[in-house]
Amino acid sequence: LRYNCYIGFTSVCILCLVLLYHGLTDSLKRDNTVDHNHIQFFIIPTFADVLFAFPITMLSFCCHFNVIAIQEALIRPTRQRMSSVIDSSILASLSINFFFGLGGYLYAGSATAGNILLNTPTGEDDWGFLVGRIGVGTTIVLATPLMVLPCRESFLEIIDANWHTPDEVEEQHVGERTSLLRHDPIQMDRVFQNPYLHYGSTFLIVAICYVGAVAASGVAVVWSLCGCSMGFLISFIMPTSCFISIEKQQVGSRLVSYEKPVWVVNSWIILVLAVVGAVVCTASTAMSL
Repeated sequence: LRYNCYIGFTSVCILCLVLLYHGLTDSLKRDNTVDHNHIQFFIIPTFADVLFAFPITMLSFCCHFNVIAIQEALIRPTRQRMSSVIDSSILASLSINFFFGLGGYLYAGSATAGNILLNTPTGEDDWGFLVGRIGVGTTIVLATPLMVLPCRESFLEIIDANWHTPDEVEEQHVGERTSLLRHDPIQMDRVFQNPYLHYGSTFLIVAICYVGAVAASGVAVVWSLCGCSMGFLISFIMPTSCFISIEKQQVGSRLVSYEKPVWVVNSWIILVLAVVGAVVCTASTAMSL
């Protein structure tokens, strides 16, 4: 995983530099009378464009759950070192995204596709684009199992939860609740050991993703749909809902019933805005298909 990240980051940096180079050199020689390469230095986006692009930005918030794992990986996880890691990662991501977008637009102009690689030459005329394509392709191929396996385990665990017998689980009373604990890891259960379900579920997930990727009109549509669903749900709706539910159980022991702490009110505001944003953006993206 670490070396795959190195390959991906290096490939993106190479593509970014090559796009900036060609974008700057071509913009000096470009004839702006050609419509398909015309560069608009200032344009006011429509409301539909904002609703289409906003969920793509929301996907970046899905990364903040990695902060806990990053803190555990640090040798001395002090507040200063953790803040330094967060600030440097945000600055690096901002710089790469900004210069990548700038270079891509200067290179292709108004003809810029959702996937900038569709605007770049596919031959061996420019080694920079070729190296970038190979590196990005290698990263995607190696990252595919990292995305498929968690989906498969979650899918099989949902099925496996309905197949348990009383002797496979043990009840543990925690306060007024009862939780189910497994004697063995879930990989030892019957669903995971069934070869037909094991390989069949993997093939089903890959096939659905492949059909969806081929049927989509562009990668921007895929990112927008993912942002409408996972971006809002994972990053805002589920955390705020869980936080409100937990705080509601603690109100009686800490606060008067009519007193609501500021963070609970803010959570409700974020939750309402996230639900409205998810519905509106999903409807707008669906109508643009």
